[in-house]
Amino acid sequence: MPKVLIVIARLNVGGTAQYITELVRGLKGSKYELLIATGHVQGAEVEDPTTRELPIVRIASMGRKVSLFADLKARGELKRVIDEYQPDLIYSHTFKAGLLSRSVKNGIPKIHAFHGHLLSEPELKGFKSTIVILIERVLAKRSKALVTVGKRVAQELLEKRVGRATQYRSIAPGVREIELEQR
Repeated sequence: MPKVLIVIARLNVGGTAQYITELVRGLKGSKYELLIATGHVQGAEVEDPTTRELPIVRIASMGRKVSLFADLKARGELKRVIDEYQPDLIYSHTFKAGLLSRSVKNGIPKIHAFHGHLLSEPELKGFKSTIVILIERVLAKRSKALVTVGKRVAQELLEKRVGRATQYRSIAPGVREIELEQR
């Protein structure tokens, strides 16, 4: 049975956690074995309640916050998970998870999903934006495929010369509509 390791920095309430939950639900009983390597939510964030039903292994040092020491420790923890689980494919989501998983050289095919990208973040202007683009260009070379949630994200990344057009697969957001309470 082929093993897929899904890597994401955190599963906070929102679209990406819902996407991963729906993916795992949809593949339940299929020919794939799935495991999710994730960190913990930080600060005021809340973990998405749907994650309780997911097959999760925690990477204690992995989170959204940038910290050289914690990120290097998280990379080591992730490498141990990869070595123990021995996946046939690594499927990463979010910049941090993509950086950590695609920086581990091991011959395992890697797919990275962009649910958006950091290029439009207000705090990433000028030099910081240039660094993120350079990192994504290098990581794209280590990726078998790049998945974007929507074609526009792929176009914007290609404009910055992140990856090749043949690497990209665009998918529609795979989340169920959230029921909101009336105020």
